[in-house]
Amino acid sequence: MRRILLLTILLNMVFTVNAQPDPIESLVRLNTFLQKTANLRFNVTYYYEEDDSAGVIRDTLTGVSRNKTGRNAIDLGAFKKINNEYYFVLIDTANKEMFISNPQSPVKQYTNSELLDSVFLNYYTDTLTARDSSVFTIVEFAFKQTAPYTAYQVIYNRTTLEPLSISYRMKKENAGGGGPPNPEIRMNILFANFDTKEIDESYFSASQYFTRQNGAFVLQPAYATYQLVDLTGN
Repeated sequence: MRRILLLTILLNMVFTVNAQPDPIESLVRLNTFLQKTANLRFNVTYYYEEDDSAGVIRDTLTGVSRNKTGRNAIDLGAFKKINNEYYFVLIDTANKEMFISNPQSPVKQYTNSELLDSVFLNYYTDTLTARDSSVFTIVEFAFKQTAPYTAYQVIYNRTTLEPLSISYRMKKENAGGGGPPNPEIRMNILFANFDTKEIDESYFSASQYFTRQNGAFVLQPAYATYQLVDLTGN
């Protein structure tokens, strides 16, 4: 009787382990959803915390993200981002600065890193796990000491593939010697209110902010007073 009970327990353990999703496949599914969906609009909220010698700095940004087959347009009020096949543009309306660089991965707009990059996985990641609840897939990273992160978690809907949250903790250099001994930057990004209605192409055009003439960027009149920072390397 004991032997039968033991075998039953062991078989259940094996089944439980095998039933867990593959973490790489789970991340690929989410990436594909965010990159390939023809029209995808949703609300996004960034909750930011940073350890400082004077305490903890907190900030919250809320806005709308529009994705169209690999292009992003994210409006966060004081900050606006456009990522298309030609440029990545960050507009800081409060400080009147505009940063132009080469295009980025559409998913990096939310993840902050290329999570599926071989360097990231081989040199920074200690273990990568995934598990399913009744509704969500949860992917978690455990990192090596050399990694810039101390924790990272992705949660998305198993059926629709819509992300629910991305949260991570990053190491911060303790430059001043004050504050906590291991200061961090903590980010929690929440996603909500998805829809797939047709999105106008104009949201993804950088020409509303600048043009390129004879190899140089020229700001549109409405942004003529902005400081332009060219990070394209061209």
